[in-house]
Amino acid sequence: MSQFSKLPAVLVGTLTLYLLGYAYARAVVFHAVERYSGAEGKGPPRQDVIAKKDRPAGEGWEYALFLPAIKLEESLRAALPHRWPAPVHGEEGLRRWAGLRPSLQTGTIAAGCAMCSHCSCGQPKTSVAAAPAPRSLLLRHNLLERNDSNAARNRERFAAAGLLVVNVLSAPGAGKTALLEAVAPRWRHGPVGVIVGDLATDNDARRLQAAGARAVQIQTGDLCHLEASLVAGAFDQLDCGGMELLLIENVGNLVCPTAFDLGEQLRIAVLSVSEGEDKPLKYPALFHSADAVVINKTDLAAAVGFDRAVALAHLAVVAPHARLFELSARTGAGLEALVHWLEHQRQGAVPACA
Repeated sequence: MSQFSKLPAVLVGTLTLYLLGYAYARAVVFHAVERYSGAEGKGPPRQDVIAKKDRPAGEGWEYALFLPAIKLEESLRAALPHRWPAPVHGEEGLRRWAGLRPSLQTGTIAAGCAMCSHCSCGQPKTSVAAAPAPRSLLLRHNLLERNDSNAARNRERFAAAGLLVVNVLSAPGAGKTALLEAVAPRWRHGPVGVIVGDLATDNDARRLQAAGARAVQIQTGDLCHLEASLVAGAFDQLDCGGMELLLIENVGNLVCPTAFDLGEQLRIAVLSVSEGEDKPLKYPALFHSADAVVINKTDLAAAVGFDRAVALAHLAVVAPHARLFELSARTGAGLEALVHWLEHQRQGAVPACA
């Protein structure tokens, strides 16, 4: 009977040792892999799946040993997403597990997916140590000096060719290519030239060629924007005989392309109704740099619940100087106003290059 009376204490002691062992392993062996559903955060909430470092979930004897505790933590994390503390591991995890105060010097900031090496939008598996103190750095030259120099040369070449050059910027899927497809046959002053920027494929260039434009494709690889040197190389391949309008379809991105002058005379920012009314407030630099803003896909406004008054109010704050066009590239409604404005902008241009 005495042996059975000791059983609860043995079980409690074993469970305690098991949980302490898991706490230690959780700090130094495992990490939480964040999984998201849906696009742009519109799907179900985040799920954290615990896995051994550098291995998928389910591998390693440690994983098998602590599987009950792992499943319990994942269940609690899913049930209490706002109250469950963010996971920590490595040296910082050991300090917290030991009850010590976290140290900023040993912490790291995990970067996200990379857009490109130029913009430092983040590199996979990269950590940046926290700076001990702020420092001042005196820059004696513009970091974009080379690009600006190339852009100035482009501008000279475009002017000598008698071209009106327009840089068209938007988020992916806003309808830039469809817009240029619709503009090309409506332009009444010779052929339209288009330089298209995408990370991969020449799909857009082929679509624009089918619409009657003279299109050259730039495939940027991991570069999330066009640069003046890339545009210069593409312009060398373009037959500009009889051409008075050159449209540059930039890479779909609302951040990086804003800083890079390509030698254009005008910028057009395209906003589709399906993106929401607050895009100008979230990305003010791009919209503020635009000479004109096109609100595209107006034929879908009712279906997506687009609030026109709110969008116009936001644009009035961020880009009060920009000319506004509301149109549908698919149906053609409102396109003539944009074409007429482009024709007005080309006045004074010399004859196109031979």
